[in-house]
Amino acid sequence: MLLVYSKNKFSLLYLFFIYFVLEVCIGGAGGIFKFGPLTLRKLNFILVVLVMFYVFFEKKRIQKDLFYLTICQFLLLGFATFVGFFSYEDHQKVFENLLMQSFFLVLPLYGYFINNEKQIKTISNIITWSALLMAVGYLILLLSIFVFNLITFDEVWLLVSSDSEEMMGRGDNAFFYKGFLYMCIGIFFLEIYSNVLIKRLGQLLLLVAIYLTFTRGFLLALFLTLFSYYVGSKKIIKVGLITLFSIIGLILFSKSFSDSSFDRGESDMIRITQIKQVQERITPLSFLIGHGFGEGVPIRDNHMEINYLEIFHKQGILGLLFWVFILIYVIILYKNTWNKVTEPIARPFLLATLFVYFQSATNPFLTNSIGMHMVMLSIVCLKTLSLIDASTE
Repeated sequence: MLLVYSKNKFSLLYLFFIYFVLEVCIGGAGGIFKFGPLTLRKLNFILVVLVMFYVFFEKKRIQKDLFYLTICQFLLLGFATFVGFFSYEDHQKVFENLLMQSFFLVLPLYGYFINNEKQIKTISNIITWSALLMAVGYLILLLSIFVFNLITFDEVWLLVSSDSEEMMGRGDNAFFYKGFLYMCIGIFFLEIYSNVLIKRLGQLLLLVAIYLTFTRGFLLALFLTLFSYYVGSKKIIKVGLITLFSIIGLILFSKSFSDSSFDRGESDMIRITQIKQVQERITPLSFLIGHGFGEGVPIRDNHMEINYLEIFHKQGILGLLFWVFILIYVIILYKNTWNKVTEPIARPFLLATLFVYFQSATNPFLTNSIGMHMVMLSIVCLKTLSLIDASTE
């Protein structure tokens, strides 16, 4: 008979947590499965909150650092909601912003279910296989359209565009799915595997699928992640190789990107306009605390492509500092595994976090459940690994 909850043993609630992790890794931003106004992600969030409180009252303990981070986010969210509630008439947008970022408040739950190296490897495998599953599925879709003519691009486009905002057609030759964020992250986690052939074939498969999304932000974020990591590690040869291969790739494949039928010039202009409109609305007070949750700017009435711009507009420099601190904390936790036994297992979590941060400069992932999920996993897994190393010294 399964235990209801155990810190290190397999239990009923641990099984639910694994399901929860998997759903976020493959479920995009959570809008695929809907039940009227309720989505599967929202339902899971409610269940996760209940599970978190159950375990807390059962064990009467919570990790201090996770508690402090959660309280800081709780106060920031509460203040932005308070300001937005009294600043805007559309309270629905205020609560929508609050609900989206409230995902971070379940951070203590991750600490209840990730306590040893075996559990961390399970999380790594979920991320890896989720990435490979999406890559294979996407490539099969493209083959079905453009090679075997089993279905037309327009038929798929109409299906996905009418169903949700999770997947979108890009011109007439590609699709973008929000869950593809984890397809990129999977490249880092494949490095854990010892079989070189399987590892490289898997990474090649992921790179091909990523390229065929024709998403510049993904490729740029991958380059910046690896470049910044190896610069920080002072591995100059790898920095040079990454730069060289990136330049070669840019030369070889830039034409296929520019020949794609969707207009990137328009999307770039929208981002530039957003920056100008946010800048025009800055006041001394809003610089510090923002304008609160709710409205965005005229060209984007709520969410903005540049995630940091939206954070600054709604929560000011205080909101940005919170996420800067989170990044610094993740880096410090990783540094605690430097040159240790668990460093190879820890490295993908650092790289994944860096990727989410770089990608959020062009798409709103960091304050969405899909991006926060990866950052929260990194915090707890890296902390656990650093404690394992400390105990073996």
